[in-house]
Amino acid sequence: MADSGKLDRVTTALYDAAADPSVWPRALLEVTRLCGATGAQFLIWNNRANAMELSTLVGFDPQAEVSYGAYYESIDPRRRLIGTIPVGRVLACHEHFDDGFVRRSEFYNGFLIPCGSRYVAGARLIDSTEQTVVIALHRAAPLGPFEPDDRAVVETLVPHLRWAAEVRRRLAPVFQGGQLARATLDGLAAAVVVADAERRARFVNRAAEAVIAQRDGLSVRQGRLVASEPDTDAALNRLLAQASATGRARGTVDPSPLAMPRPSGRRAYVLLAVPLPERTSAADLGAAVLVHVVDPETEGEPRTTVLRRLFGLTAAEAELAVELARGRRLEEVAAERGVQLTTVRSQLQSLFAKMETNHQAELVRLLTRLVALGAGLPVTRSG
Repeated sequence: MADSGKLDRVTTALYDAAADPSVWPRALLEVTRLCGATGAQFLIWNNRANAMELSTLVGFDPQAEVSYGAYYESIDPRRRLIGTIPVGRVLACHEHFDDGFVRRSEFYNGFLIPCGSRYVAGARLIDSTEQTVVIALHRAAPLGPFEPDDRAVVETLVPHLRWAAEVRRRLAPVFQGGQLARATLDGLAAAVVVADAERRARFVNRAAEAVIAQRDGLSVRQGRLVASEPDTDAALNRLLAQASATGRARGTVDPSPLAMPRPSGRRAYVLLAVPLPERTSAADLGAAVLVHVVDPETEGEPRTTVLRRLFGLTAAEAELAVELARGRRLEEVAAERGVQLTTVRSQLQSLFAKMETNHQAELVRLLTRLVALGAGLPVTRSG
């Protein structure tokens, strides 16, 4: 049986994760420690669309989640197997897939074993018309399969896992709703985190999850964004506090981008903290700040594309936004385009409405840090 102190720690983490999706990786890590696993996956499958809706992996290389979603989930033999097991019952894969099956399996040899896993214990937590929610615990081959005593420990967690999964599922519209368009953010190549003044990571898109998983300067601990170096961490704290204050009181001076050194020696990340208008923030976020994590060593999306996806701009509106962020005047843009000044002013009014700002100076402050990072902006360095 599981140690009561360790079990309490795991259940507490699961309850935290139910209310705050960013805590799920930490909660799963606690589950793996309790159950003697080397990795875990929390999976939500959309039954209506017959597609993976959410996958949270711990103990795996970040690329594994990409590979799984791109192909291997479609040939995963465990999905079919777990569909035959009653909800809440824990199964062990070695009792259903023998060594001969594993030797012939593309899924095992092309994905699971190269990722460092051989044995799996899992259970269906929820099975509704809309969704199936699954937990899977992984072990590397040297540790051997999940035996009955191991599964008994997992079974003690099933009620807590089911409760946390159900809350997560029911709160999904809250986490995904509002004008913030979180689903759009999740599809961006840009790494984006929505945080509050206390540095709680309220939403982390997939690109940002990959950055954080590297633990190369930026990470999430106990649900909060932290930097690896104390001086940079203090600067990050000031950056988010100032951006949050700007969101509450428009007209204050926006903080400069922050350079975040990386222990690996690679070029520093640059963080932009953009205060989100109150009407843009989902109700659960409070004074929300959108943190854009820029990796200078990789190419991001075209800036106009990012703006169009984030705010629903037309191509002409996004191009005008970029020009304004570069310091161009409306008269210059109109002359260059060969259009009337009234046309450009009309597009500017549309920008105000879509980006929920009231003045051109306020719009430029927001746009500057979203689209003009590479145009020579000063960077605030820690220390």
